[in-house]
Amino acid sequence: MRLKSKIEILEQDFQQLRSENSEVFDWIIEKPISGLLYVNSDQGASAFYISSSLWSTLGFESPTPDDQSRLWSKVLTDSGKALIEKAFNDSTEAFYKTIQHFTLNDAADAGLDFTVEALEHTEQSGKKHFVLKFLDRQISFSQENIDYLQKYNEIYEETNELALVGGWEVDLTNQKVFWSSVTKKIHEVPMDYEPDMDTGINFYKEGWSREKIYKAFYDCVDNGGSFDAEFIMVTTTGKEKWVRSLGRAVMQNGKCVRVYGAFQDITAQKLQEESLRKTELRFTQIFENSAIGIILVNTKNELQLVNTVAKKIFGFEDRPETEILKYTFKDVLLPEYLNTAIEKRNQLLRGEIEHYSFEAACYNRLGKVIWCNLNCSLVNDGSVDDDLIITQVEDITQRKKLQK
Repeated sequence: MRLKSKIEILEQDFQQLRSENSEVFDWIIEKPISGLLYVNSDQGASAFYISSSLWSTLGFESPTPDDQSRLWSKVLTDSGKALIEKAFNDSTEAFYKTIQHFTLNDAADAGLDFTVEALEHTEQSGKKHFVLKFLDRQISFSQENIDYLQKYNEIYEETNELALVGGWEVDLTNQKVFWSSVTKKIHEVPMDYEPDMDTGINFYKEGWSREKIYKAFYDCVDNGGSFDAEFIMVTTTGKEKWVRSLGRAVMQNGKCVRVYGAFQDITAQKLQEESLRKTELRFTQIFENSAIGIILVNTKNELQLVNTVAKKIFGFEDRPETEILKYTFKDVLLPEYLNTAIEKRNQLLRGEIEHYSFEAACYNRLGKVIWCNLNCSLVNDGSVDDDLIITQVEDITQRKKLQK
């Protein structure tokens, strides 16, 4: 299998950032642009992802990953290199930064002036993303200029098809509706399909989805502002899909003249969420309705969950959860059983055994000695930090008394 190049990895990271972070997406589409440049802290400042629309603006075909760095060095002037390096190395806590305009060399070696706005976004993990947004200074951004709308269309078409994010726009002045190619694919309509106001709304499933989008859109039109919500739609083939729609109003003299936004197919995400919800529901039902006690402890020996039966066995049924979770197995096992429990637990964590069971005398909350049969196994979640030890507890005190 061919390994992905740094530039291909950067492109994948950028598309994920744009599709999953609405604040970043809004920043990208808020103005018409000629293209984007992206770099992150994982790959370093020596490798860039440059959007195809920027190459097109400069008069180049999109280069291969191997040729991109060489061609970019030719395109970028010395002043541009210095400003981009400053954007990446002299970052501040501000979410947005503005760089003065500078010149890029096009395919004919003519200079094109750009203003570049920069965005820095840092994840909780510490990974940093840098995006440069190139605004063409030579283009008139008049509302009536067809190039203005064309630039918006380019932004929508730039959105990654793998992320299933498209764009849309409603021109209220001219009563025209625009859908990007990805939006049309989500609706399963031909590329030459021309939507209008009524047909666009009617794709939303009749009932709460249609009522919700109708209210969201017209609230946006009447009051300005924006919306971001999830709906169910029905495609032309009758297929139901979950979608996320974002919209933003453009106001002139207190009146909404346009609404534009993004449109994403989130069906796979919703199915995954539903599967997880059902799994959690099944676990909860089994956990709480089990005839024996169940205790979950993490690898740091911290109590995570205790079901109702286990609470009754140890006399904690009327105690608050915060108090119960402070206990460890060392607090309930009689001293003569601790070494056995510790050794078996360590063998389990080292992977030497898959499970173990033993009978032990324990203290309940009031200090009374009870006998328990303990069956322990490891639930592996792919990460050592997330592993859990599940212990099934059976009260065998009466059986022990009868044996005497």
